[in-house]
Amino acid sequence: MGSFMQICARVLAGGDSAAAAREAGFAAIPADKAASLLRGGEGQVMVARGASVGTMVLILSQRPVACSLRLQRMDVETAEPLFVRLAEGTARPGLTVTRAFDGSVPVPGARAARQITYRLSSGQAGRPDLALAFTGDADPRAGTQGVLTFGTVAPRRP
Repeated sequence: MGSFMQICARVLAGGDSAAAAREAGFAAIPADKAASLLRGGEGQVMVARGASVGTMVLILSQRPVACSLRLQRMDVETAEPLFVRLAEGTARPGLTVTRAFDGSVPVPGARAARQITYRLSSGQAGRPDLALAFTGDADPRAGTQGVLTFGTVAPRRP
């Protein structure tokens, strides 16, 4: 999860996330194949292979600004508590971390998957909040068993 978070931090800060992804072993896929994963938005899609997780698909989108990692295989029972600890451990003075969602989400062509989403907020006017999400137990027949997503969301209204 460390490399993923470093890559995503560059996306959110406007840095060269593609360079960080290449350093982590990811390679870009052709734009025509990336288009469906970007859903009409701007960005890049990169892939790598992991010994225990199989194919990893990294989606770096620019509008909305987000970074998503799809894993072919994931030990959800082990990964979920690690994700929760990571998300809740980011709380600092001036950064509020709230569990915003914990429930089932639809997965096209598969059964529903469990998702946990945290909202990270500085509380500063005009600054976007961040969302950090974990989706596990997706149907492996769909080609993805786990998804990690980090991106911007609209600031809360007072």
